[in-house]
Amino acid sequence: MSNSRPPPRDRTTIADELSAFVSSDRLKSLNDITSNICDGRNWRLDRLPECVRIYNLLEPVPVVKESILVFINMQVKLYINGSSVPLPDWLRCAHNCKLTRKSQLHELMNYLSNVENDHSHSVLEDLNLRQYSEKTI
Repeated sequence: MSNSRPPPRDRTTIADELSAFVSSDRLKSLNDITSNICDGRNWRLDRLPECVRIYNLLEPVPVVKESILVFINMQVKLYINGSSVPLPDWLRCAHNCKLTRKSQLHELMNYLSNVENDHSHSVLEDLNLRQYSEKTI
């Protein structure tokens, strides 16, 4: 009676793709930002000498609703209806207001649409709320 074990099975492993994704997602210059970032969305990309402008164009009357400006030093400015919008905390604190990854642009697009939905009330409503609110000492 032999107690020999069968040989181990040949197992195939899949190579780790995280390092490849991280290297392809890295932003080093404005040339790394391409129009495929806007795929599947109503967003468009324009290259200017000093920056890249990514904007949401509403149809049928072309109106720029939301826009993202990325400057040569990779700093970002956000706009809704031509008014400046504060940058999200995760970009201000951790990244010093600079883009380091392409996927951050998708996050900023989502951030702009959420900001617009969350703050749909007007400035007059804010002033009325302040006027009738209790003042603390």
